[in-house]
Amino acid sequence: LSIDAVAATFEQARDAKCPIMIFVGNSGMVQIQTGQVHTLKRIGDWLNIFDKDHTDFTLHLKDKALAQVWCVKRPTKDGIV
Repeated sequence: LSIDAVAATFEQARDAKCPIMIFVGNSGMVQIQTGQVHTLKRIGDWLNIFDKDHTDFTLHLKDKALAQVWCVKRPTKDGIV
């Protein structure tokens, strides 16, 4: 996907109040967050989720520096997610 798909996905989830699952990995760990996105702000090169008051979650993502963005579809008992 286009790198811009990350911001667009967060914006659409926030606007629809749709809970999402976010996996953020690096060489040391993987952070997983499930829930709604409430406060999304771009500050300089960084796309930020400031949801500490809502879900105790904060994300600082330099999204334009991402090498790749993927859409993964997984079969579940409830259908494709």
